[in-house]
Amino acid sequence: MKKILPLACALALGLGLTAARAATLAQDTQELRFNGIIDPTTLNGDEFGLHLSYGYFFADNIQAGGRIGLLDNDLVTTMDLGAYVEYNVDTGSEIMPFGELFAGLANVDIEGSGGDNTAGLMELRAGAKFFLAEHIALAAAGVFAYATENIYPDSGKLRDNDVFLEFSLRCYF
Repeated sequence: MKKILPLACALALGLGLTAARAATLAQDTQELRFNGIIDPTTLNGDEFGLHLSYGYFFADNIQAGGRIGLLDNDLVTTMDLGAYVEYNVDTGSEIMPFGELFAGLANVDIEGSGGDNTAGLMELRAGAKFFLAEHIALAAAGVFAYATENIYPDSGKLRDNDVFLEFSLRCYF
C-alpha cells in the first residue's frame, strides 16, 4: 500500500503534464510576468525583490514590453525601469524556448556611498517556458546583466556585471 500511493500520484501528475500544450503566442496576445525574491539569509542581509512586466505580441511569437522592478537588501536598494523584446520558438509542445534583450535605467542607493547612482542596464536572457495550462507558464532563464556603474553586489564588492538564474510566472490573455 505504501508503494501504490506514490506511484498513483506520479501517474496522475504525469497525465496532467501531458495534457498541457503550449499556447500559440499569436499576434495581439498580451503577457503579464511576475518574478520575485525573498531571501532572509544573504551576505547583504534580508533581500526582497519584485519585478512586474507587461508585454504585447506585435507578431506571432515576438513580443515587446516594459518592466518595473525593486530590489532591496542591507547594502543596495535598486529601482529599475526599462523595455524588452522577446522571441519565442514554437516547438508544438508544452516547452517553449525563448531569448530576450532588456534595456533600461536603474536608480541605485548604495549604503555608505553618500548618494544615489543612476545606471544604464542591459540584460540578455535565454531560457524556456513550461506551460501548465494554455494561458499560464512557468519560465526559467539564464541572465547576463551589465550596468554602466558598479551596482551588483558580489562577495563584498560591487561589480558592473552579474550572471544569475531567474524564474517567473507568466500569464497570457
